[in-house]
Amino acid sequence: MPNATIQGILKKCTAQSVELKKYTLEIKALDQVNVICVLYTDRFAQLKMEMATILRKNFALFFDTMHGFDERGFVEAIAPADVKSDDLLSMCTDHAIETGAEDIEVMDENNRLIRFLCGPRDLDKVKKELEKLNYSVEHSEHAYFPKSTIKLNPEALEAYEKLKEKLKAMEGVEDIYDNVEMNE
Repeated sequence: MPNATIQGILKKCTAQSVELKKYTLEIKALDQVNVICVLYTDRFAQLKMEMATILRKNFALFFDTMHGFDERGFVEAIAPADVKSDDLLSMCTDHAIETGAEDIEVMDENNRLIRFLCGPRDLDKVKKELEKLNYSVEHSEHAYFPKSTIKLNPEALEAYEKLKEKLKAMEGVEDIYDNVEMNE
């Protein structure tokens, strides 16, 4: 999330003591891109109307797309120093079972960075349990992972990127998840 957005939200909350609520909007763009947009706002109806105008002008609409995503929580943490590199995967798997995580991914073996996947409701529990096991938690997030991805042609990708930038620029938009395959 851009720093300006974070500062804007903090400033708004401290100035007005407003309680922001979390919303998710489902969008279908270019007839093939499934999008989930996560918002934090106190003016949902107004924001949704503003967003509808942007969507209409960019060949997109509000549409049920949640079925195309897995809702998951994940915690990225650095394994404790007492876990040897040879045993990294097996020890972290044991710790995942202990903490209630469903799966793990070794993100960076040299730096011992591990991603623990869990249900979104278990996110705080897994994070606290990992800290008890001396993991250094780097990041945790409630996210949406696409069940399948699509590849866009260059023109469609450019049009979608423009739409995504316009959505990200809106006040209150925190995250945008989609099923577009990343070009690496």
